[in-house]
Amino acid sequence: MNGPGDSIVKMKWVNLQVIMSTAIDLPSHENDITLNAFKGREIFSGFANQGGPPTATMKSSIMASHNSVARKGCQNLGDRISIMINISGRALAYYGEALNNKDEALYLSALLALTAGEAYPLSMTDPTSIRLMGNKTWLSRSLGTGDTIIPKFPLGSVQGIRQISTEVIKIDMIFVQILSTPTDHSFELDAVGQVFPGTIPTTEPAKYAADASKSHLPAAQTDSECDEHRRRFIATCISNGIQFTANLWEQLKRDVVHPNYNQGIFRDLQPNTALCIPAQRFLDQLQRDTSPEMLEGTAFDVGEANIFLTWVTDPRSMYYIGSLSFRLQCTMDGRQALMTITSIKEDWKDAKLEQLQAAIPTDLLNASCMTSRVWILQPLEIDEGVVLRWRIVAKALLLGEPDLVEELRLHGNQHDAVAALKADACVGG
Repeated sequence: MNGPGDSIVKMKWVNLQVIMSTAIDLPSHENDITLNAFKGREIFSGFANQGGPPTATMKSSIMASHNSVARKGCQNLGDRISIMINISGRALAYYGEALNNKDEALYLSALLALTAGEAYPLSMTDPTSIRLMGNKTWLSRSLGTGDTIIPKFPLGSVQGIRQISTEVIKIDMIFVQILSTPTDHSFELDAVGQVFPGTIPTTEPAKYAADASKSHLPAAQTDSECDEHRRRFIATCISNGIQFTANLWEQLKRDVVHPNYNQGIFRDLQPNTALCIPAQRFLDQLQRDTSPEMLEGTAFDVGEANIFLTWVTDPRSMYYIGSLSFRLQCTMDGRQALMTITSIKEDWKDAKLEQLQAAIPTDLLNASCMTSRVWILQPLEIDEGVVLRWRIVAKALLLGEPDLVEELRLHGNQHDAVAALKADACVGG
């Protein structure tokens, strides 16, 4: 890197990572915890993020560019839009009406992203919806306000949006059934007790430098505090069987481990040898009621079980496991998905729980499971038993879902279908 007097400064990569993490941790002059969590990251991440440079069909995230520009000191909001467009590789400028506040800039940025094919704005979540001209909109701010490491997107890939206004969005969605929260599954928890008779131990992630900054890890929780949540997560896997667990693990490796865990100061995730015996017990539980044909077609052996349990016991994984999860019934033959890390909105307190529905925008089906792909909806307008308009009261992560498009093809037209496509669903904030 450049040094004083046109000199060149050499530095070990690990030391650079520590300096970067220290810079990110310095408190900002803005009294905003969410923004402080991402302070400085845009300097080091760039905008063409994971997967190599943009191509003719794969474009760098427009919303990542928005988040980076929003951190700068540009006072003219229209100029922010122009800069965002330019650093996204588009030779355009904003000459529209003067923007009154940051929410208007966010709304326009989201529209540009969706038009280009970036579905990320659909997964953005925050307790409050943004307001335009005094009216609540369907769009939320993002808890990751400063996130500049958003994956690239295929150009023109958003196909399920029919109409957008400031107040509502008309969008294709797949509705699935919310099952009860797992409050009493003693049989499943007993099965977990066969795997881990005592408190489930935490596996600390390996780092390239032993004294590397701990700022990359979530606030420390004790093994006892994490134990119940980890047990319920493992119980769900045992209940749904080896095929569900294998699919879930492939999803987590693709969307979470490779792009997120195996980065920076952290070494690649490797099996914890101390979990060899629990891994074999876990595999035995998964195979308990599985047919020989299913076992032959499932590539989930004791080695995969070991590294899966290593991931479960990694403290970073508590973000995905969460403190409370719901099960979604996705197929007629009983296959389920997990809904975790529910981010509730301000309207949640007025919602009637028996009316709530879970739905996934079709444009988020293939999105990363790191994003909030499930919308929890409350009916807002009903005419003769038909919901004319919904309101978003929460969003959540979706983990381990089966092929919902295939389920719609096979059973979507049945009156008792558990997954139903509703085209042109009208949704507001």
